[in-house]
Amino acid sequence: MKKYAVADTGPLIILYQIEVLDFLQELYDEIFIPEAVKHELLKGVSGYKILSRQWIKIKTVKNKEVLKILKIYIDEGEAEAI
Repeated sequence: MKKYAVADTGPLIILYQIEVLDFLQELYDEIFIPEAVKHELLKGVSGYKILSRQWIKIKTVKNKEVLKILKIYIDEGEAEAI
């Protein structure tokens, strides 16, 4: 059975900086990130290196109504990850 996870920007950057990002691949077959997280990652140099992992997949949020409500309380990347 395949294992999946959804990630936000902060944890991915920290795991990359302490050189343990690739351990996620041992735990999960794929990591999904929303478009907003991709855009946040691309603001920094490490983002390109993080996104080069084949097992990190970008997904588009489908439920725009829930997203609209969440963005009142949290930033866009976190809202889309939820």
